[in-house]
Amino acid sequence: MTAKHLAAPRNLPHAQEKFLSLVIVVVIYSTVHNQTVAASGRNDYNVVLATMACNLVALNVIITLAFSTVAIAQLYLAEGDLSLDSVQASWIASIPYICQPVGSIMSGFLVQLLGRKFSLMLVNAPFLIGWMLVCTAKSFEQFVAAQVILGVTIGLCEAPLNTYYGEISQPELRGILAGTAGVSYQSGFFLEYLLGTVTHWRTVAIVNAVFPVVTVIYLSQRAALRTLQEAEQPEADTLLDWSGHQANGKAPGAPRWNCLHTARDLFRPPTLRPLSLVIPFFFFVHWSGMTAIRPYMVHVFESFHVPIDPNWATVVSAGTGILGSMCLLLLVHSAGKRFLSLCCTSLCFVACLLLGLYAFMVPGVPDPAVQWLPLILFIVFYLEKRVVLRRR
Repeated sequence: MTAKHLAAPRNLPHAQEKFLSLVIVVVIYSTVHNQTVAASGRNDYNVVLATMACNLVALNVIITLAFSTVAIAQLYLAEGDLSLDSVQASWIASIPYICQPVGSIMSGFLVQLLGRKFSLMLVNAPFLIGWMLVCTAKSFEQFVAAQVILGVTIGLCEAPLNTYYGEISQPELRGILAGTAGVSYQSGFFLEYLLGTVTHWRTVAIVNAVFPVVTVIYLSQRAALRTLQEAEQPEADTLLDWSGHQANGKAPGAPRWNCLHTARDLFRPPTLRPLSLVIPFFFFVHWSGMTAIRPYMVHVFESFHVPIDPNWATVVSAGTGILGSMCLLLLVHSAGKRFLSLCCTSLCFVACLLLGLYAFMVPGVPDPAVQWLPLILFIVFYLEKRVVLRRR
């Protein structure tokens, strides 16, 4: 190469010189950043992607719970090929919650045997089967069978989701990343109620069937990409591996547990102390009754004579929950979990108490100005409840 060729870059236009300088800066930054990530043993980018995978599975769970509200609102005493009376509607509303504990018990064993990533992928198959049964339901019995499958599958998601949210991130990011689950949950309610307001319930079921497919594709693509990264980077075993391996590098299928040891761990003080706080807390939070009446929310808003369409009232309440989840992301570090839990639980208690008093003291159709009061109380309740339930 001659001196003339070596001097050629000096004659580049000013814009090209800037571009080359920018490329050099980006390459240097990427190299330093990759070395820093390898030294720290954590890859924040992979952590965010792993959280997105968990949120997709969580979205499948929530749209399943919210679908009962849509189905009962459209099928209760309806005219058509499928209609529900009061008893049948109560079974459609209750079966997912009845079957969920069964799946939750099975979930822990499933994760221990198959691993977290494979468990998250596997639960999408019964989700898809359940939605296909709902889409083609011609009888109440077929609808019940679909609800049973969906309810058990909700429980199967418990262990892989909860462990992943706790294990995929550093402590300083764990609160925020776990808080994104609340946004995902409420987005699922919002989307389901919105679709139920503007479309037919079978159309909603078809849309719901798309989410398990998207989740499996996303998990598969991320697993393939991680495999390529492991093949290309010898130091990849020090990075956060969320494609099914533990932090110590062991494969998920390796025998690393036994029933006796696991049962013994449940009764040790390090396990009992947090359980003694979390279980009563969630019991009293759900004791408000809002979880039980969620499938009948459209009829509940009708009974309170809210000033807007009851179907749109459910959409508004779900949108308020999204705001509450976002407030959690902004306040969890500055305000602290304990303070948020106590304050928001107190506000939920006040809102529920006022709603109960309103239901007994304001019979019939109240004045137009008074009709806004129950809607405002519901909004306050859902806003604060989202902060409480996702403050973990």
